[in-house]
Amino acid sequence: MHPELERLGFLRHWQAMKKAGRRRIFPDLRPGANGYYSDSFSKWFGRYLRGPAVAAYTKKTTFHSLRHNYRDALRDTEMSGEMVRALGGWSGGGSTSDDYGSGFTPERLYGAIQAVRYDGLDLSRLRLP
Repeated sequence: MHPELERLGFLRHWQAMKKAGRRRIFPDLRPGANGYYSDSFSKWFGRYLRGPAVAAYTKKTTFHSLRHNYRDALRDTEMSGEMVRALGGWSGGGSTSDDYGSGFTPERLYGAIQAVRYDGLDLSRLRLP
């Protein structure tokens, strides 16, 4: 987990959900018609981007854009392609050598993800009390 998510209070939120007996971190999220939870959220996010409070919508700005921005931020770190794939959940491209070993340790993954930066991004209004 990126340290910024920790600062925003994500772990406290997870602990609160767990203590409340919730099985999901975001219990209000419902699956879409296709069964995916991301479907409903993606549609909400599109409406949010179009709204007057944000007004950030373009044809290329979608919920999936966040994944593209994350990939670009990983590129900016100049870390190995293998580490980038591990952090982003992308496949290795079918090389047999990708199937060997157990992967990176959680400590190594955490160290690498700390290198991801979004300079100028202010998320302070999202912090939990």
